[in-house]
Amino acid sequence: MKMDFVNHNYRNVLPIQYGFIIRLHRKRMIILKRNLYFD
Repeated sequence: MKMDFVNHNYRNVLPIQYGFIIRLHRKRMIILKRNLYFD
C-alpha cells in the first residue's frame, strides 16, 4: 500500500527532482536493510 503511494508520487515529480528523490530513497533503503541485519 505504501509502496504504491510512493511510486505514484515518483511519477508526478519533476525530472530535475527525480534523481534526488531516488538517491534519498536508496539511502533510506540501505539504512533499513542495515537495521534489519543488525536486529
